[in-house]
Amino acid sequence: MDIPQGELLTILGHNGAGKTTLINVLTGNLSPTAGTARINNYDLLLETDMIENLVGLCPQHDILWEELTATEHIELYGYLRGIPKEKIPELIEQKLNEVNLTKQSHHQIRTFSGGMRRRMSILLSTIGDPKVIFLDEPTTGLDPVNKRFIWSMIQV
Repeated sequence: MDIPQGELLTILGHNGAGKTTLINVLTGNLSPTAGTARINNYDLLLETDMIENLVGLCPQHDILWEELTATEHIELYGYLRGIPKEKIPELIEQKLNEVNLTKQSHHQIRTFSGGMRRRMSILLSTIGDPKVIFLDEPTTGLDPVNKRFIWSMIQV
């Protein structure tokens, strides 16, 4: 399967069909039992390090630290993705604005609603300008307003 740049691909299937497993294989978190794949022309088995730099991941369950603020999360992910220190403040402002969380920038994640947490998780998957972003069930369990907001974010 060849997916052109700028395209959105959705994988549907019932619980246990292997959607999350596929994402974990394609992001290098699991090794495939057979076969291989290419992401941006890099071989999944031979060039995993290159692929890890190209992909962003928003897992099915939020992996946020309750004690950290939104700003601290972005700062940490920015450092992990190799963003220069002097560009972090601009990144924080830009990303929080994109997901409408500017007013909560210094609030601990423990105070965030489910929708705010999902927006934060999606935001984190975009840090470092990845060429491919994997979103595992990005709107599950959200109210209709937050679902609409997240789908509008994804389609941009």
